[in-house]
Order: sequence, then structure tokens, then C-alpha cells
Amino acid sequence: MLLIILITIAMPLRNYYQGRTEIARLHESIAAKKAEKERLLSDIEKYRDEDFIEEEARRRLGVVAPGETAYRILDPRVSDQGSLTTDKHAEEDQREWYAVLWESVAEDTRPPAS
Repeated sequence: MLLIILITIAMPLRNYYQGRTEIARLHESIAAKKAEKERLLSDIEKYRDEDFIEEEARRRLGVVAPGETAYRILDPRVSDQGSLTTDKHAEEDQREWYAVLWESVAEDTRPPAS
């Protein structure tokens, strides 16, 4: 008789604790979603600010306000053709990969040429 009573009580009790655990997990999930929502709303407010938009336009797009002078620093390696890639007819290195690697890290012990 005692066994039947324990089994009868154990099943609803187990369901109750599982439900409480699920509710706690869902409350944590809701809190995380609310925090994400607040972060996104602050991002939206940031993009409504004219100063932020102007700063991003300058940084990302290179926009210059009227009356300002823009300077562009060119890389001296850039040729008139505007390409940084090597020529198709450039001589290919015939050494093994490990020789190239060793040369790139080896120290030059020779005295400087005068």
C-alpha cells in the first residue's frame, strides 16, 4: 500500500519540478532577449544621431564636408596601371619552398659591403 502511495505521489511531484525548471529556464531566456532588445534599441538611437551618421560617412565612405580639403596618401608601389599584382611574365622562383623559407628567416652574418 505504501509503495502505491509513493508511486502515486512521485509522478506528479516529478512533473512539478520539471515544470519549475522549465519556467526558470524560460525566465532566463526572456531576460536575455530583453537585454538584446535594449542593445538593439540603443543601436537604433545611435544611428538617429546626426553626428554619428556624419562620422560614419567620413570613416566608411570618405565623405568630405564643403570647405574641407581631402588628402589621399598614395602607396609608392602603385604603378600608373593601378595594379599591385605581379606581372604574368615575371620570373618564377625555381627554388624549393624550404629554401625560400630558410632565406626569409636566416640572419645575414656577412659584414656590410663598403
